[in-house]
Amino acid sequence: MRLIDADYLKEVLNSGTGEAVEIKISKSMPLEKIVDIVIHAYRECLFAELEKVPTAYDVDKVVRKLEKGIEESALVTLKAGFNVAIEIVKSGGIGRKEEKNVKASHGKYVI
Repeated sequence: MRLIDADYLKEVLNSGTGEAVEIKISKSMPLEKIVDIVIHAYRECLFAELEKVPTAYDVDKVVRKLEKGIEESALVTLKAGFNVAIEIVKSGGIGRKEEKNVKASHGKYVI
C-alpha cells in the first residue's frame, strides 16, 4: 500500500489520455460477454494508470526531515519514535503484511 496523488489520478482518468487496450467484440456476442470484456479492459487500464500515479509525498524528503528530528532530539524515547516513523515511511505505511522489529522501547510495530 502507498499513498497516491488521487487528484492526479482523477485528472488522468477524466482526460481520456490514459492507458488504452484493444478489445474485440462482435454483434453476435451475448451482451454478458461484451460487458465482461469491457470491464476486464477497463480494470487493466485502471491498474496500469494506478502504477504510474506518483506517491503523494517525497519519501526521501520526509526521511531527511525525520532524521534531522533525531539529530535535534535529546530524549531517547523521542529518537526511538523518529526511527519508527522513518521505518514506516520507507516501507510505504502502517498496515503492511510483514512485521518488523523496530528498535524502540515499545517493542514490535507492524510496518
